[in-house]
This record gives sequence, structure tokens and C-alpha cells, in this order.
Amino acid sequence: MQSIPEIVETEKQRTNLFECRIAKLYRVGSFMRAYNWSAWLFVKYRGNLKVSNRRVKAVDESVAMVGFPPSSIENILLRVRRLQLILMVLLMLFFRLQ
Repeated sequence: MQSIPEIVETEKQRTNLFECRIAKLYRVGSFMRAYNWSAWLFVKYRGNLKVSNRRVKAVDESVAMVGFPPSSIENILLRVRRLQLILMVLLMLFFRLQ
């Protein structure tokens, strides 16, 4: 599993419009989480998700995050497809944890 500083750095490395339209998901325990820009994409195109902001000492900044159970991914993807958003979901370490 990637650490929060690695995830924050990954979120900052978006350099073009295509990358800005990709939401990255990370498995944390029994939930899927999206951080910073990815969290914003999920809230913008999915709606009713609550954003949590947490100050992370390792990166010395506030990190926005949303979380949801893996069972809701299908519903989220259906709504996103209707909105014609190009969404690529990367399930980090998902297969290694099983």
C-alpha cells in the first residue's frame, strides 16, 4: 500500500488535460479512497460524497479525501458514464491484498 505522501505526490503529477480527468482509487482497509484531485472528481461527478480534510504532518499540508465501500463502485461508474466523464479507476494493490 502506498503511503499518504506518495499518494499526494502522485496526485500532484498531473500534467495534461487527460490526466486531470482520471480519478485514482486506493484500497484502504475495507474502503476505497480518493485523495485531493481524484476526490474532487468523485464529488463533482458523483455528488453525495462527504469530503474529509485531514492535516498530514508528513507532507505538511491538508489532504482532501472521500471514501466508500467497494460495492458502490458500479453505481458510481454508471453515473459517471452518463455524464460522459472519462474515468480510469486504478485499484492500487487490490490484487496483492487478496
